[in-house]
Amino acid sequence: MKRILIVEDEAISALDLKRKMEVWGFEVVGVVSYGEEAIEKALESKVDLILMDIMLKGEIDGIMAHKEISKHQDIPVIYLTAYGDMETTRRAQETVPENYLLKPVDDRELKFAVEMALYKNEIKLKINESNQRYQELLDKMKRAVIKVQLKNQGETFIIKDINPAGEKLVKVKREDILGRDISSFFRGIDGDKLLQLFKKAYFTGDFLQSPVMRYSDENLDLWVEAFIYLLPSGEIMAIFEDRTQELKTKKELEKIQSNLSTLMENTKDCIWSTDLDSKVLYLNKAFKEYFNRVYNYQLQEGDNITESVPSPVKHNWKLILERVKKGEQFSITHQHQEGEKPNYYSIFINPIFQEDHITGASFVARNITSWKEKEYKIRNQANLLHNIHEGIIVLDRYLQIKSWNQAAHKIYGWTQTEVKGQSEKDILHTRFQEDTWEKVKEILKDKGIYEGEALQKDRHNQLLMVHLHINTYQDENNQPGYIMLIRDISRQKKAEKKTKEQKIFYEQILNSINEGIIVTDSEDRIKFINQGMHYLADSKGADYSLVHILEGFNKETIHEFAPYYLQARETLQNLEYDAIKVVTPGGRKSYQSGWMIPRLIDGEYHGMICTINDVTRRIKAEKSLAKSKNYYETLFENNSSPTLIFDNNGFIIKANKEAETITGYSRKEMVDKMTWMELVTKKDLPRMREYNKKRLKGDVDVPDKYTFQFYNKKKEIVDALATVVVLPQNKETMVSIIDITDYQN
Repeated sequence: MKRILIVEDEAISALDLKRKMEVWGFEVVGVVSYGEEAIEKALESKVDLILMDIMLKGEIDGIMAHKEISKHQDIPVIYLTAYGDMETTRRAQETVPENYLLKPVDDRELKFAVEMALYKNEIKLKINESNQRYQELLDKMKRAVIKVQLKNQGETFIIKDINPAGEKLVKVKREDILGRDISSFFRGIDGDKLLQLFKKAYFTGDFLQSPVMRYSDENLDLWVEAFIYLLPSGEIMAIFEDRTQELKTKKELEKIQSNLSTLMENTKDCIWSTDLDSKVLYLNKAFKEYFNRVYNYQLQEGDNITESVPSPVKHNWKLILERVKKGEQFSITHQHQEGEKPNYYSIFINPIFQEDHITGASFVARNITSWKEKEYKIRNQANLLHNIHEGIIVLDRYLQIKSWNQAAHKIYGWTQTEVKGQSEKDILHTRFQEDTWEKVKEILKDKGIYEGEALQKDRHNQLLMVHLHINTYQDENNQPGYIMLIRDISRQKKAEKKTKEQKIFYEQILNSINEGIIVTDSEDRIKFINQGMHYLADSKGADYSLVHILEGFNKETIHEFAPYYLQARETLQNLEYDAIKVVTPGGRKSYQSGWMIPRLIDGEYHGMICTINDVTRRIKAEKSLAKSKNYYETLFENNSSPTLIFDNNGFIIKANKEAETITGYSRKEMVDKMTWMELVTKKDLPRMREYNKKRLKGDVDVPDKYTFQFYNKKKEIVDALATVVVLPQNKETMVSIIDITDYQN
């Protein structure tokens, strides 16, 4: 019920006003005759409207009282006075009253003025609240947002607002740029692009997206993409996406791809790739020359490689593709006769993946004929090494494997046939403890011997810790080579190192997670608590090691937490809990959600992993939303004016009780079944449709108040005054109707 304060120095008039207000359904919070009393009463009571006589008892008249009240609260005022002289009228207008009525006042005129003043104030409060929510949303957006207003027919763009993300992007403070011309402040703006989009959005109302453009001035150098649209207020909203890093990465990738393409075309190795149906996807210059020389055929991209090779090669090719389809990475040695001399190629084969699916294979073939010839010469010498218990590997100066004894086979899992001719880096991936191969070569050149520890990989990609003893030797061409004596020491260090690395790794992961994590042992004592949990518990630095999770905290902390923990421990099943009330050890009240995950080893319980999320903000937001929704539903339902809300197609989606009274239709008959235009008379229908069309486009010249006629359920014509507002969130339209049939008559 709306609350009204009556300020009137004539007792009979005051009592008459009070009676009328109460008959019309309003609550009169007070009747005073002095200006001083009016100020005190208005400020101490929750007042929706003041009926103010101008001439009052005491030293303060009604106009002065209104001015003093306005300094503290924005309460609408209707002046009721017997004085209509120019000076009184001028003074009254300076206080911006809702209305100015001369006594004696007609009851219908008074009631209409009171209802309109209350309605306008209600709409004003809703708009203010809507603007506040809009500003909160703007401030929380992660993208940069700038709002501008066009002046001088689109020649000037004044900055009206910028959100925190925008301040961060352009490195300015909001107060430094508000009210300034965007072109004068951001001198790097391209007037032929961004500002033209501003103009186009303003004059067409279209949603526009700019191409990625560069902004550069003495302070900034970045690439942005803009999304621009017109607000109902006539202002332009521009949302900017920073594309600088994306473009920089793209250029670097293009450069890498260009360098890789140049390298692949100029290498002596043969490189090609095919899909799983043997269709050639890529082949470099060296492979084209090789294929033409061996098979006398000019192979091109798009050709099927099996259509141009002999049958034995086709069979081998089929076997290779079968291994590729299984995801294998492997190498083969290929021999073919060129004239009287056999040639050998080592071919490295890898599957090609696209979105976790194997779609083809890539091949790199290297001519190893010269290495093969040298290999035969030292085979007898290498065979002598196979009987030594420690692994022995002979490398050439390029670190290509020339010999590999039985002990090396036992250590790494590869046979000598599988690794001969391949790079030590590709097979063993040797990583020295403190040195690199380049530094090792320098030590060997200076001292002739190197000894130390290194990490290597076996054929199963498992890390090995080995002790290396490396010597140099001269091959038959007086070129340096290397003999590696290997002893596997990984057994004594591997378990210790692996345990330490895993502990550090998982602790780093758990400490980097925002959620709280508690790990308990089989006795329900805390073994680990991450940084996120310290933050949620308001207990940074506290020691919870070996604290019993169900007994070591006060009752408020674990009251609602304990039943979930006990149930998960009893059932040995993962259990989710949501929004339980918790008082942290630090004393903060909160709501928490998470999981109880039993740690099972061979089916036995070894403790619990508890994940914890603070959902206090979510719960508060949900409660606030429910309260707000109930408030506005109540406000709409109890609005004294008949009110309808309809969507963009004109369908009535909401109506209050007063709307049922004035139209004669029940809400069940109207909501989602009738359109607003079905009620309007044919005479007013074209005008109403035109107004609605322009209003939805943001036309500010469309009147928000106008008279029209409509049919009630009895098909009677009703004269009405409509007040129309477009709801900003979803473009739905709200219409409040006042029956002015008697007033018109």
